[in-house]
Amino acid sequence: MRFRIATLLYVIALIAVSIATCGPRGILAAAMVFGGWVLVLWSTPPKSVGIVPKVLGVFLLVAGALVVKLLPAIDSARSSAGSGYCLYQIQQVALAVLAFDAANGGPPSPIVRSGSGEELHSWRTLLLPHVGQNSLYQRIDLTKAWNAPANRAATSLPVEEYRCSAAKPGSSTTSYHAIVDDRTVWSAKKTSLASIPDGAANTIMLIEADLGAEWAEPRDLSFVEAVDLLTGAIEWRSHSSHTWDHSLFYHPAPVLHVVFADGHISTIRGTLSRETAEALLTCNGGETIGFDFQENAVEPQLDHGRIAVFTAFCLLSLAPARWAFSRRVEGEA
Repeated sequence: MRFRIATLLYVIALIAVSIATCGPRGILAAAMVFGGWVLVLWSTPPKSVGIVPKVLGVFLLVAGALVVKLLPAIDSARSSAGSGYCLYQIQQVALAVLAFDAANGGPPSPIVRSGSGEELHSWRTLLLPHVGQNSLYQRIDLTKAWNAPANRAATSLPVEEYRCSAAKPGSSTTSYHAIVDDRTVWSAKKTSLASIPDGAANTIMLIEADLGAEWAEPRDLSFVEAVDLLTGAIEWRSHSSHTWDHSLFYHPAPVLHVVFADGHISTIRGTLSRETAEALLTCNGGETIGFDFQENAVEPQLDHGRIAVFTAFCLLSLAPARWAFSRRVEGEA
């Protein structure tokens, strides 16, 4: 009875540390380790145990560790594929903004307002003809609010060009946002992107973020929100669909796709300093920012808790060796 209770406690502990290391899929690693020891301890006659526990124990430890190690890598590869699609989408939006700028002497107005100042539409509505959605654009009355009954049938439709693959399927939400502030590209005063004092290649124009806003809704990032997002001052998991899994033993870090005013895209891994973030967002701050600005990004930090549970997993994986050696001694006796 004592042995059965000990076995039950062992299984519970093994599953617990496996799940703590890599989530629910850690059950697979625990099953591999426990299943192997079951074969050794219950299916092998005592006299023939010999060196098998040593070899199999090491094998199980390595196999289990590899499972725990590689499963997050599979997710990372899938995330990279989704990230590639999002980069393509945001590139198309960037090209559309540049085309609008070339035709109109500046980017779209960040907010379409009525004569009385009421916020009616987003800049994304004005950009529809430039992303291949001219027929949808023709159905919208710009003199009425985006969510007015006369416009709702059109503005409730999903526009794939405005969505990252991680966005909710079939919804009219958008993943791409301007930074609306007088200090940014999207100031109320229309200025050609080519004439930005700090240089179009040094000024962020768009940020990919999950705000839950609909594409026609006049809601984007404020300057403060954008700075907080780039510096990690807010909980980035609620706004970013992508993560940088540096390795098993590090905390995941945010991955943000940003578009600069000259149309080039940068993938920011980690977080930036507040000074760097503000310099990248302002278009007339006079700062000197090079393409190597990410060298100062804060990289992922070691996850000491995960290191501890992984060590516990390794120790528990080898723990049954004591029982195996005991059986060998009994068999020789």
